[in-house]
Parts: sequence; C-alpha cells; structure tokens
Amino acid sequence: FQTASMNYSTISGGSIYRCNFRQADMECMSLQSSVFNETSFDGANLRWANFDNAMFQKSSFKNADLSSANLSNARFLDCTFEGATFNYHTNLPFSYDIAFEKGMILKEEF
Repeated sequence: FQTASMNYSTISGGSIYRCNFRQADMECMSLQSSVFNETSFDGANLRWANFDNAMFQKSSFKNADLSSANLSNARFLDCTFEGATFNYHTNLPFSYDIAFEKGMILKEEF
C-alpha cells in the first residue's frame, strides 16, 4: 500500500501484520478497533484519521502527519513517532510532554 490513496476508507476490526503504508494518503481514514503489528505509516498523511480503539504494536509513524487525528482511545506499544506532526486539534492518548519525548513536532496552524 506504499503511496496508495486511501482517503475516507475504513479498516475496522481487522488484524494487519507487517503492512507498508509508507507515504500513503490516508486522510479521514477510519482505522478503528483494528490491530496493527510491525506496520509502517512513515511519511503517511493521516490527517483527520480515526484510530478509535485501535492497537499498534512495533509500528512506525516517522514523519507521518497526524494533524487533527483522533488517537485518544488508541494504544501504542513499542511504536516510533520521530518527526511525526500533530496540531492542537489532534486527540493524543498521551500528554504533549510525552509526544515531544517521542520526537513528535507540534504544527501551530489555526
């Protein structure tokens, strides 16, 4: 799925293993109630994506755009976020301090 255009698509209740979503356009995509293992979202556009009740294990979000995404009920185990961007509308499952420790970057857009 590298560089795929998946805007407004849904993956719900699925189990994804070692999938490559690098540079994919996944704006407004619903990934709720799914489990992702060893999956790469590096450089993906995940603006406005819904991660409600999703679980990510050993997955990478390096340089991904998470602006305005709903991550509030998602779980992330051993995931990387270096260079991933978020904004004040992103619902994170952890504090801004932890986001900065993970290497995330706050985009101050209004």
